[in-house]
Amino acid sequence: MFDPRASAALVRKLATEKPGALHVFAGFGPPVEKCLRQATRLLPGGQVIVFSERPGAYGPLWKRTARAVGLPIRHWLYYQRYRNLVGLILPLGQLGVATFARFGWPPARLLPFMYSPDEADGAPIHGGSQLPARPIDERLKLVYVGRFTRYTKGTDLLMSALDKLEDDRWTLDLVGGYGDLRDSTISWAEAHPQVRFCGSWTDAEMAANLPRYDVAVVPSRFDGWNVTVNEAIRAGIGTIASDETVSHELIHSSGAGMVIRAGSAGELQRAIEHAVLNPQEVANWKRAAQSFASCISSESVGGYLEGVLDWHLHRVDDDPPMPPWSGRGSNGHATPPTTVCDGFEGRSL
Repeated sequence: MFDPRASAALVRKLATEKPGALHVFAGFGPPVEKCLRQATRLLPGGQVIVFSERPGAYGPLWKRTARAVGLPIRHWLYYQRYRNLVGLILPLGQLGVATFARFGWPPARLLPFMYSPDEADGAPIHGGSQLPARPIDERLKLVYVGRFTRYTKGTDLLMSALDKLEDDRWTLDLVGGYGDLRDSTISWAEAHPQVRFCGSWTDAEMAANLPRYDVAVVPSRFDGWNVTVNEAIRAGIGTIASDETVSHELIHSSGAGMVIRAGSAGELQRAIEHAVLNPQEVANWKRAAQSFASCISSESVGGYLEGVLDWHLHRVDDDPPMPPWSGRGSNGHATPPTTVCDGFEGRSL
């Protein structure tokens, strides 16, 4: 990966010293694009790869409007400039693939990828143990992890949904402590008897603490790939996530939770209420997460990336490898969940 601050001299040095290497860039935007332009002048197109979150329009109305107008134009220009120079795009998630396809990139050069957060020492990768359902009179333990912000993470939607929830058989821990809604979110937590602000966690604390909860809540209005879904599945718990999380595709593949419409506090409220009233289904989510966790392990994601790069270099097969988290076989057709990866036993939930 090029450092975005890399100079033209470094690009020339790498191109000379490693003439057959693949060079991977993080996105098209500045300052990466400056190095990308240098590299594509010196390297054959097949050796340049870009992985990227989907660009999108978010923020206050004026900013959303400006981005909605400007982004398609900018990325169409990137496509015109690099379409014969960049050999492969690795967008994050299927939403990322669809976004870059709209900018003009052909499907044959778009292969989905994902963020794979580091696995802390001792982080559980479960194997589908049988878990008893939570007694109906016990409180559902919810957790939110991330920035406290309105325009991307949707923290205001979570507060609104829980304020409207009449059933009190739940608790919420908030993990984070930064963002434009930081102060109001912490004040709300301090005033709410069922909510606790926990500050920030290290990766090791995340791995140790998440398995203690029942459901992670990810109410994003817009995301590139929210890794909370990965972390919840690895921890063996369920997730309620919006359909703008991008990583919500892991819930579709695993059955380990619910996907709701982004931007709707009402749908989020109903989803949380459903989890409160159906402890057996939450237990099913946990079992599904535990069974699916190996499909998104560092080994699985790394093996998929290795297969993608090998396919790109040699094209030994007509079809590229399918992501192990996709629920599809190597030919791209839907397959029984048991074939997704080792240790994944599919269930109809």
